[in-house]
Amino acid sequence: MKKTDRKWNENETTLCLGLYYLYSSGVVSFEEGVQSLGAIINRSRGSVGFKLGNLTNCDNPNKGFENGSKLDSIIFHKYAGNI
Repeated sequence: MKKTDRKWNENETTLCLGLYYLYSSGVVSFEEGVQSLGAIINRSRGSVGFKLGNLTNCDNPNKGFENGSKLDSIIFHKYAGNI
């Protein structure tokens, strides 16, 4: 896939959060989920992987990546416990 500098939108971030919960619960493997979602939303595996890291940090501040976007936090808290 081509590298893009486009920002993540609400729908893409919400889909990634769904993948985060599927991966966390063991329903889907990390690699399978990242590759499939990346193909659906036209993002690289690395981009999806980083977004998952940002969402992990929203769930557990001691894990994941610390530099997530404001949108990551908004989406995470919007659906936290109500996925």
